[in-house]
Amino acid sequence: MYQRLCLSMTPEVATAFGHEHSATAILEQRLRNAIGSRNWPLAGEIAKKLARQDRQAG
Repeated sequence: MYQRLCLSMTPEVATAFGHEHSATAILEQRLRNAIGSRNWPLAGEIAKKLARQDRQAG
């Protein structure tokens, strides 16, 4: 629940409350939103970005 609340804040509001959004967390939330709205092209783009980040980190 806390994570959902933090992700629902804009980055500016989250920072004001002492929470930083990670790039991965933001992309994951955008992916969930794209899937929820059945925006498959956007979901595909975001999934590719997440995969690239994973390859770079690992």
